[in-house]
Amino acid sequence: PEHAAVLAFNVKVTPEAEAEARSHGIKIFASNIVYHVVEEYQKWVKKLQEEMKRKELSQLIWPGKIRILPGFIFRRSEPAIVGVEVLAGKIKPGYPLVREDGARVGSIMQIQDRGQSIQEATQGMKVAISIKGHIMVGRHIDEGDLLYVAVPEQHARTLVTKYRSELNTDELEVLRDLSRKFKWLLAI
Repeated sequence: PEHAAVLAFNVKVTPEAEAEARSHGIKIFASNIVYHVVEEYQKWVKKLQEEMKRKELSQLIWPGKIRILPGFIFRRSEPAIVGVEVLAGKIKPGYPLVREDGARVGSIMQIQDRGQSIQEATQGMKVAISIKGHIMVGRHIDEGDLLYVAVPEQHARTLVTKYRSELNTDELEVLRDLSRKFKWLLAI
């Protein structure tokens, strides 16, 4: 069990009990004041829950909307390298991209800001991205095009139902757009 613990109030925990608990990953909270035991346990549970939430959120693909900046086409293909502005949400390497019509474009290989590789670009940032996939700027995508992060439907459901409070209004709007494009039944 993830929250397995021993709450020891006004007793001495033997070294054998401590060793046994440690070998099974069980946390021991001991004090002569019952409120201290309960408070420490509650802090520990809250910390575990926050770690689990942070881990789950980091594994989800977040919504994002970008616009290819006119005049910032650095390479047309293999990989395409273009300047973009993040209009909503965020983008990260590995995130898949789709056009406004829902057609798959490829995935983000790398993001650079002023020549430095970064792991995330957020709303308002203007960055260069390389796009891995069989696309050519001028044929499949072009200057001024809007692209969306292709959030998997299950990720969108999890974000909307479990982590809605973590999303800003622009990110919710991107999910609404994707929901309409892909005909998902999401209550956004």
